[in-house]
Amino acid sequence: MNAFQDTAAIATGASAETGVPVPRRNKRKLLGMLLCIGAVVVVAVGGTLAFTSAQTSTDNAYVRGDVTSLAAKVAGYVTAVEVEDNQSVRVGEVLFRIDDRDYRARFAQAAATVNAAQARLTNVDAQTQLQRALIIQAQAQRRSAVAELNLATKTHDRSRKLIRSNAVSQALVDESGAARAKAEATLAAASATVEAQQQRIAVLVAEREAAVAGLAQAQAARDLAQIDLDSTVIRAPVAGVIGNRQVRIGRFVTPGVGLLDIVPVNDGCPVARCSSAGCSFPPFSSRPAAFRRSPPCPLAS
Repeated sequence: MNAFQDTAAIATGASAETGVPVPRRNKRKLLGMLLCIGAVVVVAVGGTLAFTSAQTSTDNAYVRGDVTSLAAKVAGYVTAVEVEDNQSVRVGEVLFRIDDRDYRARFAQAAATVNAAQARLTNVDAQTQLQRALIIQAQAQRRSAVAELNLATKTHDRSRKLIRSNAVSQALVDESGAARAKAEATLAAASATVEAQQQRIAVLVAEREAAVAGLAQAQAARDLAQIDLDSTVIRAPVAGVIGNRQVRIGRFVTPGVGLLDIVPVNDGCPVARCSSAGCSFPPFSSRPAAFRRSPPCPLAS
């Protein structure tokens, strides 16, 4: 009987308990509220699906970046390794060291060669100054020889005039002639000495040029030895994370052989490979610490 009354009440729009008719306006309001709630649920579900599809994950991922592979510039035995795999490093931080005893000895030898070359150059400069003084001395001796020749010439001419009047003997005339000839020879010798001393200046100039070139060569060899000595300490050229570390204490390294890699932190990003089966990221803790906050790169199919 109650069920029949409820059905009749709904059909007539009346209350099942009181039998009083329910206004159709309230029914419409209730229907509108149900439609609004349904619309909100649909929008929420759609947004959740869209957000979930944007957050793709994969187990087949790697870190992409401009990897810097480092190798030793000089050969030798590794004496110290300052870094580990997945360690963050700054620019200029020491990575490992090579035994530098041979390179220190070569640098000391090159520095001694520079000192010797500098001493040769200083010696040539001193000889040049001395040679200029010798030239001045030779020029003074030549002027003295010129004066003696003039005096001997005048004495000989006077003697020849006096012998005509028998005022002097022939022996005196001969002596004055010999003195004149001796003065001429002295002048010739003084002139030759001046010329020789001046030519010695040209030789010293050439020796100085050779000494300057030798000094420059010695300095270049010293600089190369310094570079080799500095190259025994390998430093990080860029900031990043250490990877693929193959250097070990006691290992003999040669130039050009890769020993470790550095992945720049700012340039690295995790890259996921996805297939039709879907994507999933590797365990979070398996990534290097520096890349756990790196923004993802575009997915690679």
